[in-house]
Amino acid sequence: KIRKSKSWIWTSKAWIWTCRILDLGVQILDLDVQILDLVIGWGILLTVFAIFLDRMRGDINVVNLAFGMVSYTAGPLLGMFLAAIFPWRHSSLRGLTIGFIISFITVLYFRTDLYIVMINFDVITPAKAASFHGVRLAENGGVEAWLNHAWLWPVTTAITLGCGILFGRPMESSKK
Repeated sequence: KIRKSKSWIWTSKAWIWTCRILDLGVQILDLDVQILDLVIGWGILLTVFAIFLDRMRGDINVVNLAFGMVSYTAGPLLGMFLAAIFPWRHSSLRGLTIGFIISFITVLYFRTDLYIVMINFDVITPAKAASFHGVRLAENGGVEAWLNHAWLWPVTTAITLGCGILFGRPMESSKK
C-alpha cells in the first residue's frame, strides 16, 4: 500500500510537469503544484513525528497514537473546508494559517506527547508538567490528559474557522 500511494503522488507530479513541458493545453495552476508539495511535506513531517513519539513513549497502543496524531490535523482541515464552502465572507490564507498554528499549539498543550518527551529528557518533572494545566498527574506518577483528544477536533475546527473569518475580507456586495 505504501508503494502504491508513493507512486500515485509521484505520478501526479510527473503528469503536472509533463503537461507543462509539452504544453498540452491543460490548465495547471502553480497552486496545484504547491498544494501537492505541501501534502507530501506534511505527510513526511507527520510520519517522522509519529515515529519520534513512538520511540519516546515506548509501549503504546498504535490505534491511540494514530487517533492522537489525527487530532492535530482533523479540526484544522474541517475548519478550512467549512471556510471554503460558507459564502458569508471570504476567508484569507493568512487567517487560516494563523488558525492552523493556534490549533496545533492547542492540541500540543492538551495532549501528553510534548510533556512526556520533556519528562523523558529531564527538562521538566511530572508535577511541573501538571502545573501548566494542560495535563494532570496520573496515579502512576506520570501525566495524563484531562481532555479527551476527540474533543479537540471541534475546538480546533472553531479556532481555524474563526481565524479564517476574522482575518478574512468581506464579500463584495453586488448593487443592482
